[in-house]
Amino acid sequence: MKALLVDSHSLVRQGLESLLMKQLGFKRVLHAENSGDAMKLLDGPLPDLVLVDSEQGDDNGLTLLARIKNSFPKLAVVMMSDRESVEDILRYLDRGASGFIPKNMKPEELTSAVERIIKGELFVPTIADPHGSHRVKHALKEAESRRMSQLAKIAKRFFKDRGSKEKNAVALNSAFHCLLDELESSHSYIPLSDDLTGLANYRLFLDRTESGLRHSRRRGTLMGLAYLNIDKFKQLNDAHGYAAGDEVLLEVARRLVASVRETDTVARLGADEFTLVFLDLPRAETEKITRELYRVVSEEIHFAAGQSLFPEVSLALAISDGHEDLITLMTRLDDLMNYVQHQGKNQYAIDLGE
Repeated sequence: MKALLVDSHSLVRQGLESLLMKQLGFKRVLHAENSGDAMKLLDGPLPDLVLVDSEQGDDNGLTLLARIKNSFPKLAVVMMSDRESVEDILRYLDRGASGFIPKNMKPEELTSAVERIIKGELFVPTIADPHGSHRVKHALKEAESRRMSQLAKIAKRFFKDRGSKEKNAVALNSAFHCLLDELESSHSYIPLSDDLTGLANYRLFLDRTESGLRHSRRRGTLMGLAYLNIDKFKQLNDAHGYAAGDEVLLEVARRLVASVRETDTVARLGADEFTLVFLDLPRAETEKITRELYRVVSEEIHFAAGQSLFPEVSLALAISDGHEDLITLMTRLDDLMNYVQHQGKNQYAIDLGE
């Protein structure tokens, strides 16, 4: 493995190099005193990890972070500082950092933190202030959601590229599993469940959807794919706080799980987005199932300090007999959700695939 250290203090760089090579097995460690030197070094083969001092003499570490992530979005960048400011940590995570490490962290703790980051986890040390800790935890969830959305884009692009060349189901199935193998063999650790709700995440959702298509083809049945969005969720967070937003998400997740069978799958894709995979879906029941889902989620939700709201949701459901590839089905569903959104949101629509 190879790392890049960006810090104006040579002693700090030397100490970090020693730790990375002796404790973590890094084979090569590059040094840069400033952002200009760092960007030049990134012109060559990319390192596995970049550690950036947030307070550089010639430039702001946040600016360098933005430049690196703009040019190399998949590169793991960790911010370091003598100060442990919640506001700074939030800015780092918002701009795509893989974590934050205080410079006064004990060597064994720093080693553990870097190991987790190398595996693809996001790392931030424990924050003593309860309010600050909650804000950072929420930011970590948002960062993980953004990362899963990036995986979604990778998957969609992958299928478009392969789909134009490989039309038959066997080849597409092989291509799909090549993608999963590629993601699993990368440095990114990809969990199968959403941290907040415990639902399936995008990675597991893709697998269950592809399995559902195979199941429908083999048995001659229909499968359904639903996409649900909580409208105005940002306004909810702004008005009532992130804790209230989390309560609403947990309640929506609970209602969705209670509304489906054990053979179906409920997943959370992003901050306010959920999907459902239905197996052996009777065509005659599609309207009833969609209407009931919409009704259940739209009922009043009670949350912090006696407050409540009636959530507004947009819901799209597409059914398939399995004789289409994954990207075609996902595109149909996405187009249907766009239609619902353009019609004013807070309603549902169905694509029977006829």
